[in-house]
Amino acid sequence: MLIEHVGTNAQQTCDEATISEGQGGVTLALDGTGGYFGNANVRQKMIQGVSSGTQPVSASDFFGGQGFGIVPQGTDRPSAIGSNGGAYSTRRYTLPFLLGMFLQDKLIATKFMASQFSIELTLEQASACIFTPTASGFTVSPTYVIGNVALLPEMLVFDTVFDETFVQGLESGGVMYKFASWRQYATTLNSANINFAIAERSRWIKAIFVMQKRSTPTFTTDSGACYFDTSLNGQSTLQSFQMRAGGKFYPPSPVELSSNGSAITNGGSEAYIELAKALRSYNDKRLSSSVNTERWAIQNAAGVLHDQDYKTSIISTSAVGVPTLKTLESNLNAFGGTLGSQMFIMAANFDSSTRGELNGLNGEEQNSISFVANWKSPQVMGTENTPSSVIAYTYFDSVFILGANNTAKLVE
Repeated sequence: MLIEHVGTNAQQTCDEATISEGQGGVTLALDGTGGYFGNANVRQKMIQGVSSGTQPVSASDFFGGQGFGIVPQGTDRPSAIGSNGGAYSTRRYTLPFLLGMFLQDKLIATKFMASQFSIELTLEQASACIFTPTASGFTVSPTYVIGNVALLPEMLVFDTVFDETFVQGLESGGVMYKFASWRQYATTLNSANINFAIAERSRWIKAIFVMQKRSTPTFTTDSGACYFDTSLNGQSTLQSFQMRAGGKFYPPSPVELSSNGSAITNGGSEAYIELAKALRSYNDKRLSSSVNTERWAIQNAAGVLHDQDYKTSIISTSAVGVPTLKTLESNLNAFGGTLGSQMFIMAANFDSSTRGELNGLNGEEQNSISFVANWKSPQVMGTENTPSSVIAYTYFDSVFILGANNTAKLVE
């Protein structure tokens, strides 16, 4: 089946789906100076842009560190930021824990865990979670400070009859919680071929997702971008990829991404189907994403990586599919382009269940699990000519068994 990824809510519509993916795309907005409408970057305008507190009086106010005048500037400057100048804002975010044990159906019996259940939050470095379209005018690097972290759980209290019944379950073999979890494995790449050994030994591996990213995040590039090709010459494409577990391959035939082995992409529809199967979104239009043909398996211009989050637009392509980009977003321009950051993921699905039971590839029985891929040219992060980072995320089932006398056992 061949598919094309066309319409997307990431353009002209700002909704919960696009924002929850970490980007809001572009939407029509007024520039504030000349009274013109155009595509404005939603992330900069409505989510992370910092207001100067006054009506902008010049176009440079938009990208001179002052934002769009939408997200209000805080009046209580955090002491950790100091008094080094620059714009800032104070915001409160509410994050639901839609992962791990919080996605399984049973209530979590913290009363019988003797404080063995805890939540740990790991904060990312500033350059990996703050994106600025241009660093012009910065006297210090952007940063963030987090405080007043509060956990607001919804607690249910039952009578003694329920407690007695639950204790009987604990004493008769324990109460089982089935949930899914992740592990991350990483390696570097500066050649045209990779054979990446993934040391995952879980009993129920449901899927593996592999992506190519920057080894070192920067403020002026979107750290969420996942690259299709990072060659220097612009005449390259990912040829094929496949997962190998023991003596078996997933899928059985390599996923082809070039036109007859050339340096021209074929659009990557087969790779998108493999990703949809691994995400369990295949045949369900309600689970569609904002990925389109400009963000999926598209070639890069020579040494130019698509990781600017709607700073540019594609105005034409060459006879071999290489795009010509036009930069629209700048210090003196409040408008954005239509080209989102590249998003390409190589995936393999090992889960054949339909009822949510424990299922998947048994990593304990495999002597090796590896990811094999081939590009037309070496992958060197474009004009930076540095190794890229290849990251594999393994998605697997786990079982947490809560027993009598506050005992707990984790089976993976």
